[in-house]
Amino acid sequence: MSMRAQPVPDTNSVRETVRGEREDKRFSHRRYRPMALAESADRVPVFDLNPEFVGPEERLAKWSEWTRPICDFAPLNWRGTDGILRARAWPTGKAVFTDTLIEPHVTKRETYHVRNYAKPTLVTRMHAFGHSSSEVRSDAYITKPGDLNVVDFTETYSSISTRVRFFTFVVSHEAVNYDPSVHAPHIRMPPDGPQGAALASAFLRIMKGLPVFTVKEAEAAVDHFLSLFARMLEQSLEETASPPDPTQKRQAAIRTFVENHLLSPDLTPGMLAAEFGISRATVYRDVEEMGGLQRYIIRRRLEEACKELAFGPDMRGIVGEVANRWHFSSTAHFSREFRRRFGFNPGKAVNCALVQTPSEAAKDSPAASREEAPEWLERL
Repeated sequence: MSMRAQPVPDTNSVRETVRGEREDKRFSHRRYRPMALAESADRVPVFDLNPEFVGPEERLAKWSEWTRPICDFAPLNWRGTDGILRARAWPTGKAVFTDTLIEPHVTKRETYHVRNYAKPTLVTRMHAFGHSSSEVRSDAYITKPGDLNVVDFTETYSSISTRVRFFTFVVSHEAVNYDPSVHAPHIRMPPDGPQGAALASAFLRIMKGLPVFTVKEAEAAVDHFLSLFARMLEQSLEETASPPDPTQKRQAAIRTFVENHLLSPDLTPGMLAAEFGISRATVYRDVEEMGGLQRYIIRRRLEEACKELAFGPDMRGIVGEVANRWHFSSTAHFSREFRRRFGFNPGKAVNCALVQTPSEAAKDSPAASREEAPEWLERL
């Protein structure tokens, strides 16, 4: 069956479809219980942190409970305030769909999380608004409104987000014929391409329908949606099977090299020119799509420094130590660039992670670190 490309959803239509203020009134206590799984004979069940019923501290505690077994979480400059603005999850049997509105934060999925929750699943994320800067292996990427990014959940992962509303769906490898030995661990589906446009349109229809679907309606819609998704994964393999353009191949290699050498003080155009046997002019052309080499390096070093501050110890001089480690000329220079990137001083990020990271001993012990996966995900 041929697949027609759907029109690209523009920002206004996406926002109109997902406008939380209007939808929240429809998703009130008449249908759902807060924080619980609302069982119904004919409606799709939902886990719901509803701000009409649940205060900010309780929502944050419940969010921690939901996410602790699968990732570490750090609120950026809002802990103790109303940061988890809304979170819902609909388990539909073959897939789990979520809708989250949240203030700036950092998430990290480490090796011990992968070991703790090793069910082979894919997570696909789409933003209604807000941006995220994420990394899978050495693949660093930015998610903007409308973008779709597919990530293999058996990989480590990290992300820094602005205030953001995003949708996700979680599905097993088997349900969509994903094979980690041949598929990439991260697959981009830009909204201006035929695959991304078709999937985004179908995804938004699912998200709009889940609060009102009957169980049978949801099953039929999800089956159709996952069939479309599986075909797109197959097409992504066909696209990657063709020999890459030499320039694109070199650009990808340069990006990977930069990611792997962010801690090197000698990461310069000269270093890249020598490493790849090209001129500096070619280096500048190759990194143009990254926004320029120096700007990219500063952004990525700031992001890694922010993660280090958020999940590191609260100790005297830690900001200066991190600034030096990531090769900023001074603490003042680091603080200035940090404020420009994140909107607050680096001291506000120190040790802001929720208390959910296991001890070093537990990280090395599968038995000690293993926890039950959250109920909303176990329904997959």
